[in-house]
Amino acid sequence: MTLKAGCRVESPGPAGPWTAPAYDALLAELDATVIANLERFPQMGRPLFDRRVDSVEAHAAIGRLARAAGTGELREYLCGDYLLLYAYMARMVYLLSIKHHRQLSFDFERLWTEGY
Repeated sequence: MTLKAGCRVESPGPAGPWTAPAYDALLAELDATVIANLERFPQMGRPLFDRRVDSVEAHAAIGRLARAAGTGELREYLCGDYLLLYAYMARMVYLLSIKHHRQLSFDFERLWTEGY
């Protein structure tokens, strides 16, 4: 199993949690724990499609996302104050996005259409 770590890290705003020490701590946690865990247990995160969806728009978005993922799995991994979105496809793990808990959701349209 291989881990591809070219993920997108987004800040919730100009005064958000991205101080240099917080960013360094996140990178240290990724290096020390998260990457090792995902290499060893790539399916440990919660399946993204197991989330309850309550709106027609969300159902449509989930359908588009499922088609884009194909046979791969999209999963969430909680790491302290951060939520990581990753894909597990053909024995490869792709870190897609890291969000601080203050952020509302993943911007799938931009993530998939702009090639991040």
